[in-house]
Amino acid sequence: MNKKLIILIITTLLNLGLISGCIEQNIEVSDKLQILLFQITPTFIDEGDTANLSWSVAGAEVVTIDNDIGDVSLVGYRIVTPTSNTIYTIMASNSTSTKTATTQIIVRNVSDIPEGETAAVTAEIISSNKIRLILAKGGQNYDNGYPASNVSIFINGDEVSLSETWEVGEPILIGKEDGNFAVDGTDALSSGTYSVTVSILDTVVYSGELDVTSTIEPENASVTAEITTNDLIKLILAKGGQNYDSENGYNASKIKIYVSGVGVTGITNWKTGQQFLIGYNATETGFELGGTALDADTYSVNVSIYDTVVYDGDLEVN
Repeated sequence: MNKKLIILIITTLLNLGLISGCIEQNIEVSDKLQILLFQITPTFIDEGDTANLSWSVAGAEVVTIDNDIGDVSLVGYRIVTPTSNTIYTIMASNSTSTKTATTQIIVRNVSDIPEGETAAVTAEIISSNKIRLILAKGGQNYDNGYPASNVSIFINGDEVSLSETWEVGEPILIGKEDGNFAVDGTDALSSGTYSVTVSILDTVVYSGELDVTSTIEPENASVTAEITTNDLIKLILAKGGQNYDSENGYNASKIKIYVSGVGVTGITNWKTGQQFLIGYNATETGFELGGTALDADTYSVNVSIYDTVVYDGDLEVN
């Protein structure tokens, strides 16, 4: 069996949860050093909850993960229980080179949960110098999303209008448009500190300050998307940007794909010309690479590489 196919199968099983417990396996797949996968799921938990940290590395002699995990095998996962926001770093090395990758989890202190609506929102500045808000968890009034009329967003005291229902996992990108803060604004934010407040049903679910410290050019990759004849979403990386690795493509940890607000699992490294076929997962509650045919419906597709949105549109399965 093709050695790279072995890695893909094992990675898919890990993401689907079909292999349980704590497992590590030494599988030599290539002489070239590659970090094929390094991710934590879910990316938001309440204090005391657990998460699955999984990885897949090829061509390494030594693989180490920080935060007291230590040396690990080429492929495996750990069930972790972080008590605060944590960034995990994996370092893989052989006799000629070293590579690293990171993944982050947000941990909410139970005592910080406000009375009223118990939704949770994460906020950060992305590399294109825009604010990204993600609805990480719905509260007791969540019903296939929150209507725009129930969501209030303020940046530096200025209200930002939301026009569509906000669903769990769906990112909102805020930039500038004609000098004003705007969802999907085309202009980047200038250097400075931005106070961000998000309320849902009159309950503050996020309040904090975010710093834009420098001007960073967004990743200028391009992606095409279409529905195949067998009712799958086909994404093709048409062009790589400034962070594209000509040998390995884009690292899987730098690629985020959402279908109708739900994160796609099983993502691998992505090279130009390579297609990703996305369908339902085994339980038809989410989406995965190599999944089954989709039902007739309209699906919103959002692709980000290095925190830059490179595709955002709707695709219809008839």
